[in-house]
Amino acid sequence: MAATQAEKSYSLLRDKIVEGDLAPGDRLVNRSLAEEFGVSVIPVREAINRMASEGLVNQIPGAGAFVRLPEEQEIRELWIFRECIECSSAAEAARHISDRELTELDTILDDWEALTAEIEKQSSGKATRAQMKQWMQNEKSFHNRIVEASRNRFLVRTAKENQMLTRLFGVESKPIRMKARDARRTHSEHGELIKALRRRDAETARRLMSEHIKGK
Repeated sequence: MAATQAEKSYSLLRDKIVEGDLAPGDRLVNRSLAEEFGVSVIPVREAINRMASEGLVNQIPGAGAFVRLPEEQEIRELWIFRECIECSSAAEAARHISDRELTELDTILDDWEALTAEIEKQSSGKATRAQMKQWMQNEKSFHNRIVEASRNRFLVRTAKENQMLTRLFGVESKPIRMKARDARRTHSEHGELIKALRRRDAETARRLMSEHIKGK
């Protein structure tokens, strides 16, 4: 039971940080989080310690635990890291991806199309918080499938080990309300990437992934 509560606490705390409910620099109060998660203080403490070991939380003696605020250089390095991993993964995926995996990517793209249409109907011209959450879940699934389709165990392992940092500290993880025109452009970029994968065009897949990450 304790292990289950620790996993639950870790998952809930991670989601609060990724979704922007807890921002870099915010203090993590064990008792308040335990009450919110419906667990005791011990699994919350374990979750915080785990995040500290992963570089997501700073623990300051006498002050408490805080969501870590990354330095500008660290963010730049993470962008370079993400491009290296995901562009290589896209190129390798073009060589090894299965028909089943292509169908899975098509399904995600269809969901993005419906979501993009919903965003375009918003009077504000921007996605709602719920729409952004769904969009980012699709984004994570889409990129994970491409990395897995690379059939390279080292790319997969490295991407998984560093995924949380790139999500938290990369621009793609910030809870910005996406504008309708950006949603349509991003949807189109994903579609073009799937076409390159289906053609087994490794170099085009690499280029498109690079342009997507750089926001060109």
